[in-house]
Amino acid sequence: MKRFKLNSISWRTVLGVVTLVALAATLFSLIVYGTHAQTSRVAGTGTSLLLIAYLLSGGLRQLQFFRSRQFLRGSASTIYALAVIGILVLVNVLAGQTAMRWDVTEAREHSLSDQTDTILQNLEQEVEILAFFPDDSAIKGEVSGLLREYEYRSPLVDVRFIDPEVNPGKASEHEVTDAYTTVVKSGERTHHISIRNLYDFSAIEQGGDPADVQFQGEQALTRAIAQIAGDVDIKTYFVKGHGQPGLYDKYSQLRNYMDGEGYQPGRWDPARDGPLPEDADLIILAGPTSDLRSEEVEQLKNYVDEGGPLLILADTVPGENHKFENLNDLVRHVGIQMRPDYVQDPVRSYYMDPETPVAHIEHHTITDKLVRDEMVVALPQTRSLTVRDDAPEDYDISRLLFASDQASSVVDPDDEHDDIPEVDGRLGLGYAVARLTEGTGNGESEDDEPDKQPIAVVIGDSDFVGNEMIGFQGNSDLFLNSVQWLLDREDLITIRPREPVPRQVFVTASEARLLFYGSTLILPFIVLAVGGTIWLRRRHL
Repeated sequence: MKRFKLNSISWRTVLGVVTLVALAATLFSLIVYGTHAQTSRVAGTGTSLLLIAYLLSGGLRQLQFFRSRQFLRGSASTIYALAVIGILVLVNVLAGQTAMRWDVTEAREHSLSDQTDTILQNLEQEVEILAFFPDDSAIKGEVSGLLREYEYRSPLVDVRFIDPEVNPGKASEHEVTDAYTTVVKSGERTHHISIRNLYDFSAIEQGGDPADVQFQGEQALTRAIAQIAGDVDIKTYFVKGHGQPGLYDKYSQLRNYMDGEGYQPGRWDPARDGPLPEDADLIILAGPTSDLRSEEVEQLKNYVDEGGPLLILADTVPGENHKFENLNDLVRHVGIQMRPDYVQDPVRSYYMDPETPVAHIEHHTITDKLVRDEMVVALPQTRSLTVRDDAPEDYDISRLLFASDQASSVVDPDDEHDDIPEVDGRLGLGYAVARLTEGTGNGESEDDEPDKQPIAVVIGDSDFVGNEMIGFQGNSDLFLNSVQWLLDREDLITIRPREPVPRQVFVTASEARLLFYGSTLILPFIVLAVGGTIWLRRRHL
């Protein structure tokens, strides 16, 4: 009887090939799912049965076929295909084990910020993040992707998702009363993040499109981790009692930023609270509209002389600057002189407003990362500053911000007097002051540089951290990095998470004029000139 064949190959050969494919699938299952997975056990059982059937059918005799020229020619493509599959499996397994990631977007839209990375790298104790989200939640995926990034960046972060409907006892244990709540725990300290912290619903509240709701989960999570894992003993005080903006009105967003850095800003009103608090780690004088009293200035001078850091944001008050003698005395004490003016810059200005200059930024510990990321700072109606000629020799004074070479100093006629300091070069807008102390040597080599103790940062404007301007590019980072530098926490000087906003291109006033005239006059004229030239040449052909 004639043996049955399939395309000139016996059915035993087909069974042998099927067995080989099953064996490869079993190996793949063992590598990917492990030996205890149900898929691996089923694949192994099936492959074993196929192998037994092949051997009982006389498959050993068929092995001679695999050495034949016919098999070598006919199965080459199959071997290549299996080799490619094996390589792909190996690459995927190695990729899964190494867990390498790349964010190729220009704005690093899928990467955590420098600040988040810095905080996670400085963690000293475990942080547990419990996300109470229903399993069928539409927003769980977005939150899950972010939380997995935190877990990936630090071995001290442990993330768990809990369905509060399935496990109400767990929700009650952690005092979770609303779904979509994230609990951040570290030791005995706990912080709850509600859905209103994860998303900005202001667009809907103002009657806008729900599509404009912005996800701000990184900001909320990083602030929570900074609060529960940071140093809670740092005390910062804002000086009050001289018309300064409040932390719950003009500076409400600034207060939220400081809370997110682990600082809980308080207030010191000399008339109400008496002497300067002894536990003050940092004093902030921002936007006074009336002069300080002499006894207040003496307290602040003593505080600086004893090593206390001071942050001064001194606005110009046109027509009244000459009345701020005590404030000027305090600023002179740290080696800086305030000019009774405001700066106009027609070249680098915010939305073509020359009274809101966009400052050039110098390299300094406070500003290096702003320079690296090409971020800018806008200062509405800022005054200019200079370094005193008779500044103490043990003061190291560094310029942080300055105006363009086209900027001008405008002095109100009511403020003119004989001792207005002259400006040599570009107008300075912000300075950092450190006291030189004894180092390891005499300063003659890089290794012998004296130590520098931060004592003051002076900026000629306070509106740049008001609610209207604090979200502009580097404004918040300039303020918060100044705080970190003054508190000698340079390892936390970084760039904070950005609010998700549409991509924008910042142009100066001169660039805006060039774009306008170039697109409305120059380009159309070029097109007309080229067209006219071609028409004239063709007419004379």
